[in-house]
Amino acid sequence: MMPCIVQHRPVLWVKSPARLRRLFEKVIPVMASVVELRQWFEQKVIENQRLFYAIAYQILGDAHEAEDAVQASVCKGWSGLGELHDPAAVVGWVARITRHTAIDLRRRKRERVTDDEELAALDPGATDVPLAEQADERAVMRSLIAQLPDNQAIVVTLRFYEGLDGPAIAKKLGMTDNAVRVRLHRGLERLEQLLRTRMTKKAGT
Repeated sequence: MMPCIVQHRPVLWVKSPARLRRLFEKVIPVMASVVELRQWFEQKVIENQRLFYAIAYQILGDAHEAEDAVQASVCKGWSGLGELHDPAAVVGWVARITRHTAIDLRRRKRERVTDDEELAALDPGATDVPLAEQADERAVMRSLIAQLPDNQAIVVTLRFYEGLDGPAIAKKLGMTDNAVRVRLHRGLERLEQLLRTRMTKKAGT
């Protein structure tokens, strides 16, 4: 891919396609031939922004931080598009970037924390969501999905948050139906284990 210049200054992540297009105006192609590539990438982001946001929110548990993570991930994805070998896998590729970016943001936030109570809430091994959300089953499930490996977490998110079936997930991620079935099966098995562990811990308190 031809090189591009990315303006390195804060940009607010937005949900509307029109404002998202303005975000991409901050990515300036060096060659005119990159315009169509940029439009293709932009469209993929617009179509899948709910997925990217859900992945970031699973990790961070905060709407604004999740938006920041998606913003950063989209810019990373565009500037590093030359690393993508299979265009059909672009959605899964950006999803992994989003997940890793969110994990990095959470890690940096932990490092800044000095209050003991906040440190306990951000314990790397914790599976509980914040106290105010403990009654929310969806919040609990998000915290558990966040502990899955990338390939399982992305497939599970598409299945249960986007409502896609196996073939639709395979098409979106550029994978085979069988690969999706295997990852979904393993992800659900792991979620069941995590949920049992969580329930056991709660029963013991």
